[in-house]
Amino acid sequence: MYVDKWANFPKRTPEFIPKTFFGNVKYYLFYEFEQEMHMLAYIQWAANVKEDNVGLLSFLEYGSHEFIDAHAIDRCIGFFKINRIYYIVDKEFTDNCDES
Repeated sequence: MYVDKWANFPKRTPEFIPKTFFGNVKYYLFYEFEQEMHMLAYIQWAANVKEDNVGLLSFLEYGSHEFIDAHAIDRCIGFFKINRIYYIVDKEFTDNCDES
């Protein structure tokens, strides 16, 4: 998704940059509005995702829940937990690391 780099500074001109977010979809919601079908995803975000020195993405806990437009979901990833750390399995991210 694109986020405003200066969102915390209301007087700055918005500058949108791409940012990757990770989360766990709890469920999808379909609804009809003005004869058009729409789909929302209720997602729980991964909080404070970090990348270590070998490129593994991990986080310690999930954060807030939010409804988002399901079109904003780019791809399917996986999570697995070892002890208290959640690791992210993201094939597209690891494929990009192999190219460089």
